[in-house]
Amino acid sequence: SAMLGVTIVLSGAAYARNAVWKDGITLWEDAVDKSPLDPMGHYNLGNAYRAAGLKAKAIEQYQFAIKLRPDNVEAYNNLGLVYESIALYDEAVKCYKRALEIDPLIDKPHFNLGAIYLHRGMINDAHRELEKAIQLNPNHARARLLLDRILNTVK
Repeated sequence: SAMLGVTIVLSGAAYARNAVWKDGITLWEDAVDKSPLDPMGHYNLGNAYRAAGLKAKAIEQYQFAIKLRPDNVEAYNNLGLVYESIALYDEAVKCYKRALEIDPLIDKPHFNLGAIYLHRGMINDAHRELEKAIQLNPNHARARLLLDRILNTVK
């Protein structure tokens, strides 16, 4: 009988946790509520919001993650992705460049800059950034695809 009571209590606790764990948003909102000064919680909540298409909320969380940890390269990169997705290209470029000031050896911001430069017709800049992305990550298929597009256009 005592074991049954423990089982019921634990089942109730598991049920309550399942509500929190039902998706990334509720999971990371719970984490941020419990540890509001943890930059990774805000970063991950930003990722969950971005994945759900909640762009304004994602921007807010990435900005807060950066405020808490100013060297957060991934938060700058992902903030740039959100800005790019709403056609705020100048803001996106600033984010990618800031990420590369912090760590020039990460391929994602180079690729993202290259893609924007290509979109803007800045072929030499695009070529340079895409080459750098491939140099840092030889398996970067999307960078190779865009670089091939540039090389086939220039011929």
